[in-house]
Amino acid sequence: MKPRGVVVGIHGFADHGAWYRHVGVHLASNGYSFWIYDLRGYGMTARRSGDEGYVEDFEEFVEDTDSFIDFVVDEEGVDDVYVLGHGVGGLIAVYYAGYLGIKRVRGLITSGAALLFKPSWRLAAAKVLARIAPRSRVSLPVNPRDLSNDPEIVRRYLEDNLVVKRPTAKLLVEIVNAANSVWSFVDRISAPSLVMHGSEDRVVPPEASMALYRRLAARDKTLRLYRGMKHELLVGIDRARVLNDVVKWLNKHSTT
Repeated sequence: MKPRGVVVGIHGFADHGAWYRHVGVHLASNGYSFWIYDLRGYGMTARRSGDEGYVEDFEEFVEDTDSFIDFVVDEEGVDDVYVLGHGVGGLIAVYYAGYLGIKRVRGLITSGAALLFKPSWRLAAAKVLARIAPRSRVSLPVNPRDLSNDPEIVRRYLEDNLVVKRPTAKLLVEIVNAANSVWSFVDRISAPSLVMHGSEDRVVPPEASMALYRRLAARDKTLRLYRGMKHELLVGIDRARVLNDVVKWLNKHSTT
């Protein structure tokens, strides 16, 4: 049976595709196909390459996503897809939608998209290290307890050997630079968009999604701020509410 639509997921800064298995199950039960891959430097991709937490240039993430979407549309026999990105995956999704994938993106969905970073001594130090020793490891710039209200998610995060806990300085700098440059592409995005953020997100400030919502060229756009929720909207004890909202939005925009 042909799915109502095809959703391509892009995972966040430290996690990997397996964290979103339940997203695929939920979408499939509602008639949607879901595809996700491990970004270079992450998950099983990092195990094969030995380059955990490293990228030479942020645009490699965007180009890899473009190649993956090429593969998905061929496999599914469709012309376009919905792109769902969380955290840094949201940054990649926005970058892709405005830069390479204007004709391929049927709809854009972001969850806590990492589009804004507040200056800090840690980021300043990473910029210096990235110039002289780009593969130097730095402390994770995220307190795991700021990810979710669900202690089980925090525990899984700390115990998962595939979660990147010591990223390279180069990766951090490439992400921050991309968050600064992506705004030049936002006004090209006219696809229907669902922008989601937790009101208590301490990893990425909610202002990032508010600014994205304002700047999107799309006439059909929705902003959802989830009161009391932290960064991880798609996993944890409150995920059903968020995933149900995603499905309702997809149903509204699906023509199949």
